[in-house]
Amino acid sequence: MFSVFKRHAPHHVRAGFGLQPEGIAVAVVETRPGATPGVRHVDFFSCANPDSHAAVLDGIVKDLKLRDVSGVCALEPGEYNLLQVEAPEVNDDELCKAVRWRIKDLLDFHIDDAVIDVFDLPEPKRPGAKRMLSVVASRSSDVRRRVELMEGAGIRLDSIDITELAVRNVAVMEEAGAGAQLLLYLAPRYGLIEITLDGLLYLSRQIEIDARDLTGDQGQPERVAVETLDFSDGLDAVQPPAFSRDDVMDSLVLELQRSMDYYETQFGAGPVSRVKVVPIEPNITDRFIRYASENLAIAVEEVELERCLDGLEDVSDEVIERCLPALGAALREAS
Repeated sequence: MFSVFKRHAPHHVRAGFGLQPEGIAVAVVETRPGATPGVRHVDFFSCANPDSHAAVLDGIVKDLKLRDVSGVCALEPGEYNLLQVEAPEVNDDELCKAVRWRIKDLLDFHIDDAVIDVFDLPEPKRPGAKRMLSVVASRSSDVRRRVELMEGAGIRLDSIDITELAVRNVAVMEEAGAGAQLLLYLAPRYGLIEITLDGLLYLSRQIEIDARDLTGDQGQPERVAVETLDFSDGLDAVQPPAFSRDDVMDSLVLELQRSMDYYETQFGAGPVSRVKVVPIEPNITDRFIRYASENLAIAVEEVELERCLDGLEDVSDEVIERCLPALGAALREAS
């Protein structure tokens, strides 16, 4: 993603970062040929405000000895637009240039200030369906500030990624070769539903139900504005319910079912075989899994990353929740 900033370096250790308004998520992963990736460190470092990012990041790099380590930084939702467009009939090396003019009226900033990158969606099997692309657009000034911040702290920045693709890197680690899998991730300020099959990302949706809506914790920062893909059948974001926890679970189950229905209709690749839930708090996660299992004709299970990544056995659910995109960013090549 954002290949203008991409560098290739044969390092076996990579650090993933997620800069949030209230702190910095960090994951350091060692990949070994033929072996399970090992997580050297994963944690969330609080900041007083975003103006403190530089000082906190400098301390992280010093304490964890990350200077000159290859790094990937995952942008937070709200820092970019993610759009779907019909793929233009041009050579691959001309895609970014061609799609600029297709999205220029869909952005809330001038196209000349946009950094653009694209990634393919799997070919739909529905008769007559067009090949589609996902387009990522971010303000060049915002990306430049992120690059300067990371490199100013001594990180050898490999690439800038987005949350959806970073989380996809984690999702595919959980695949067991038994068909398509849906991953539900509720972060402190947004929710994400992803469907993967054979390592490919088929569907990614941001929803406005976040972890606070299940935990009842209103002390979290304000939620981000969610940009959703423009699905032709009206598969858009659900507004955050201000009701009981049971109402929230009803809404979540509905969104899971709608996502699976869209995937099956659009791609014709067979049904989703299981739902994986990134844990929030043990009792709340367990309750939702029981509730979803009773209302969906499918297996619903908690994500167990310690089975596919070494070094996570003693990491709390709270840290995983905060650091999942950073962990996925560090797994960019491993997945």
